[in-house]
Amino acid sequence: MERFHTGHHYGVAARRSQRDGAEELADRFFIASAFIEGQALAERLAGQGVEARTAARLVMALANAVDYAHRQAIIRRDVKPGNTLVDAAEEPLLTDFGLARFLESNEQLTQDGVAVGTPAYMPPEQVRGEQQTLGPVADQYSLGVQ
Repeated sequence: MERFHTGHHYGVAARRSQRDGAEELADRFFIASAFIEGQALAERLAGQGVEARTAARLVMALANAVDYAHRQAIIRRDVKPGNTLVDAAEEPLLTDFGLARFLESNEQLTQDGVAVGTPAYMPPEQVRGEQQTLGPVADQYSLGVQ
């Protein structure tokens, strides 16, 4: 819950109520997310697959999304087809930022020596549990093995 209280988590919104013109923060937090009409990229790859040109377009769009996160000082730490939705317009969207970490933060959500993420998509330093050494190249690695 500490992560919610500090506001260091994307997709988290605090419930606010209006009472007598004064705004008060309720003690409840929730995750707000848009409904995405589409399917997980993992399902798509397992089913009909994608043509080479479509795959290149999807990877380019995902690379742009990962780059945007990095410019916001966020490391995703679990880029994989199962955490990517492809919407009805054929645009990929990165989802599930539960393992994401702010580059500038000293917040320890995991212990050193403990690997977090999906092994098949993790760079070697992440497999070794070297969480504090992870940088943008970790997400780039994960994107490359898709």
